[in-house]
Amino acid sequence: MHARTRVVLGAVWMLGALATSSWAQGLERVSVTSTGGEPDQACLRPVLSGDGSAVAYFSRATNLVPGDTNATDDLFVRDRVAQTTTRVSVGNAGQQSTLSTLSRAFLSQDGRFVLFDASGLDPADTDPQPDVYLRDRTLGTTTLLSTSTVFTHHFPIGLSADGRVVASSGGSPDQSGELRVVDRVSGLVRTLNNTPPAPGVDAVFLSGGVLSGDGRFLDFKREIYLANGDFAGTIERLDVASGALSVLVNEVYFELPEQSSFDGRFLLYTQYGVTVLSGSTGLFRLDTLSGEALRIDVHQTAPPPFGPWWSGAYQGVISADGAHVAFTSDDDGIVPGDTNFWRNAFVRIPAQRGAIRVDFDAAGLDTDFETEWVTMSADASLVAFSTSADNLLPGDTNQWEDVYLRGACGPHYPDFDLDGYGDSGAASVAQCLPAPAGWSVNALDCDDGAANVHAFAFDGCDGLDNDCDGTTDEDSSGTNYCAPNFSGDLVCATTISASGCLSVTAGSGYLLTASNLPPQRPGLFFYGLQSNWASWGGAGNMLCVFGPRQRLPVSSTGGAGTCGGSLSIDLAAWLAANPAALGAPFAGGEQLYLQGWYRDVTAPLGTSLTSAWTVAVSP
Repeated sequence: MHARTRVVLGAVWMLGALATSSWAQGLERVSVTSTGGEPDQACLRPVLSGDGSAVAYFSRATNLVPGDTNATDDLFVRDRVAQTTTRVSVGNAGQQSTLSTLSRAFLSQDGRFVLFDASGLDPADTDPQPDVYLRDRTLGTTTLLSTSTVFTHHFPIGLSADGRVVASSGGSPDQSGELRVVDRVSGLVRTLNNTPPAPGVDAVFLSGGVLSGDGRFLDFKREIYLANGDFAGTIERLDVASGALSVLVNEVYFELPEQSSFDGRFLLYTQYGVTVLSGSTGLFRLDTLSGEALRIDVHQTAPPPFGPWWSGAYQGVISADGAHVAFTSDDDGIVPGDTNFWRNAFVRIPAQRGAIRVDFDAAGLDTDFETEWVTMSADASLVAFSTSADNLLPGDTNQWEDVYLRGACGPHYPDFDLDGYGDSGAASVAQCLPAPAGWSVNALDCDDGAANVHAFAFDGCDGLDNDCDGTTDEDSSGTNYCAPNFSGDLVCATTISASGCLSVTAGSGYLLTASNLPPQRPGLFFYGLQSNWASWGGAGNMLCVFGPRQRLPVSSTGGAGTCGGSLSIDLAAWLAANPAALGAPFAGGEQLYLQGWYRDVTAPLGTSLTSAWTVAVSP
């Protein structure tokens, strides 16, 4: 985020998929003075107006505009139509902020209104804490929208596309507190506050609010700290008009809302915390109508589906219709050919298994340093990003992070069956987003005449290779994960396997087996609908199935010798005989996560767990 410290990697790599110059048309540097001069400090965290006409960014630079003498971070707007750069974090009389302006900024659809935090821009703002201001770029006026004190602060968290509805957060410097939504035309005000401690609950904090583009919904995080030391949390939604609250996400790991689509149907949120099948952070798009939570930062080709534990998504924005998501990630598997080992910027089309990378230079060459932040126009046709790379355009010699803008363009492939997967045998054609129907950013369809055949299609019990990987029925055959688990004395390394194909209509024929167990012990299998990775039992065992969990019948491990016991069950037969079981009725494609439990006198708790197995249910 500051001056570059370079690590020499030996070469600048060419991205073959990005080497067509037409895909890089329109690249422009927007962190410049009105006469094109370079800033003398870093320019950070850009925000693009919905129509793409204006880009706001933060900077401590002293030379972007005349008279900048406050030696702190200010907010600037680059007018792409007028080709001018102005400072908007100023008062009506030209007052400069007395405090760094560096939390978040928001632009209306046409770029007229700018929401930001600052201090000292209004005569009534005499405290040292940040307050929320709204700048009207057309009238040249700045309005104070909050009143902080020495002990409280206020930050902006959302602005409707028309600039009418404003959302902000406030509280003491060490914790969040009030969430506030104001309709500047009707005068309607909605306020949410932390709730006081209660029996069993030490504290409840509200944070992370995001406002839908139409101003109808405020989505936020509720953090609940329990007296027993546990933590719970939800992402909730406030209907601004009615004041009604609803829960969107019951927290499994630590989630934080990022942005919602214009009408609020789609919510983008970040999930922090390592899971069995994921990296350290994940970006998800929640469809609030269907309840589907789709992970965005996935590999175009797999395995593995996600990056290693130390990689992940860092920040993201969503288009007005929810059909495109721009994000940054240091995972080199998001698109083929990403070999620079830096954090980069991408645009994912959730309806397709693929993304395009957008932070490359005008010749299609790779960047020579990280991209920190990305933003996108409402229709996804333009992206702006901040990067410390200096090889994007000639003349970048200031050795600071700068802001660039370009069309969101990349290679596309014909998609004749409209399943979101492009023909694997076709040549790519340069297309800019939003691309017309019949094109896909991936080439993962081995049969572009059959909509149910493509990479990552569900490969159930039909004897066909539906997912184009050369094998059949593997999704409903299953695979091991979360291994190994040992008996309490660390002698028996348990294994778990299955034979057959799991079909709920077959009625039998899927034998699940746990082996290498202590003999003659009672045990059972259990399953859930989510994976887990948590220490259990104090003997190195891992609990690999998240609750709620369904227990299967108890049986004996039988056998003889030190580790000669085993457990077996026909899972297909049990599911057919128990139509009210967890997850039922199964339509096909549902993923089950299974694990074995058994009595173990050598374990601290007297019981141990096997390794785990996951399988998808076929119709």
